[in-house]
Amino acid sequence: MPHTLLEIRGLHQYRGFRHVLRGLDLTIGHAEILGLVGRNGSGKSTLIKTVGGQLAPREGTMLLDGAPYGPQSPAQAREAGVSVIEQDFAVAPEVTVVENMLRHTDLAQAPRQEQLMRGVQVLGRTGFDLDLERPFGELDPAGQALAEVLRVQAEGARLVIFDEVSAVLDDLEISQLHAAARLLRESGCSILHIAHRLEEVTALSDRVAVVRDGVVVEVVDADRAEADDLVRAMLDRGLPERHQAQRPAGREVLTVRGLAADGLAEPVDLTLHGGQVLGVVGLRTSGARDLVLALARQAEAHTDGRVAHVAGRSDDQLEARQSDVLTAGLEGLDEHERLQAAFVRAIEFEMETSNLHAPVKNLSGGDQQKASIASVAETTADVVVLEHPTRGVDVGARTRAYDVVDELVARGKAVVVLTSDLSEVLSMCDRVAVLHQGRVVAVLDTADVDEDVVMDYALTGASAPRRVSREGGRRSAPRH
Repeated sequence: MPHTLLEIRGLHQYRGFRHVLRGLDLTIGHAEILGLVGRNGSGKSTLIKTVGGQLAPREGTMLLDGAPYGPQSPAQAREAGVSVIEQDFAVAPEVTVVENMLRHTDLAQAPRQEQLMRGVQVLGRTGFDLDLERPFGELDPAGQALAEVLRVQAEGARLVIFDEVSAVLDDLEISQLHAAARLLRESGCSILHIAHRLEEVTALSDRVAVVRDGVVVEVVDADRAEADDLVRAMLDRGLPERHQAQRPAGREVLTVRGLAADGLAEPVDLTLHGGQVLGVVGLRTSGARDLVLALARQAEAHTDGRVAHVAGRSDDQLEARQSDVLTAGLEGLDEHERLQAAFVRAIEFEMETSNLHAPVKNLSGGDQQKASIASVAETTADVVVLEHPTRGVDVGARTRAYDVVDELVARGKAVVVLTSDLSEVLSMCDRVAVLHQGRVVAVLDTADVDEDVVMDYALTGASAPRRVSREGGRRSAPRH
């Protein structure tokens, strides 16, 4: 391992009465990318907040380049050379790229020309194709992530924490983020990279550390890391492989002809079948989400409103009681029975909560996503539309989400899934509609294609599909 930049020994941290970090030890080398993985609630977020200055250290020691380190605020952390890029970026949409780049530096209030001169210097070191005067809110998420990389470079960061930045990115955008991370490493910067997709973590990192129950239980070289071993270290158990034969199409639940919507360049003809899952994929500007929203509206109109649509974490759901969301669809329960059922569902999804009467917004981001999936488990709707159902959740919760989808189709529901995770599409869906520049360029049986074929269609609008041999029907895919 390279010379140590950050050394953490015996770190303890509490959130209220909960003992989250329990004597955690961790080291990060100079110019090293260290991947950090763990289930929701394992202590990753608390570790990030402590290293990044949002939480003051309670017990233990931290050394940064051999000197005592214990920031009392994010500003103190940045002064020491530690910067954080958060998942939601938290930047006002009207702020320009250069203003965001310099907002924590001594040029934050400098004349615009002086800011632009400095911005050009930083931009020139990266080769990024970004307009320094463009408002942050006009950038797509990949552009926003690159703009944040410019910010940490301008701040002179020695250690950058990527806090699940890739969760909102598609596969192509993740590759751009990885290229930016490698540029940071080449400039001598170290990176702590947190993500839930294990293949992404191992592809980018030099080493991978696994956190479980507030301590680091394993650190492995990324090129030797096996996904199954990482899962076992994270959960203290393995996960079964997903063996699923091709599901036959059931009754036609919804047929659309000439479906039009903003974002679609031409009308779409499509049929949803009960007992099957239709995946919808495409790059961010492909029209994939526009198609999903249009299908949800058509299902609402043609099935007497019997459609369940989970589009992430809505404001209404965030304000709702946890017990109500977790037991949605269960009728005839009194308050005591509803609370019992919610308790069982919270255990099934391994959620960290101490008060089921509290609003969903009190949960962690990962547990909020779990609550969203749990909310459709007992739905009576004929059509279920799920947008990025496993975004931001750990591998164990992802397995439970897949089980919910399996249970829905076993009850004859037609399920539509919008996702940017191609491995998930092939292991969970029966068919996949691929969009390119506002057009549905292919509707494929997932048993007959692999990720490369789907990506070719998404990138170029065309492909030469190759049959993929899969014994027993569909490819067997671990739930990582």
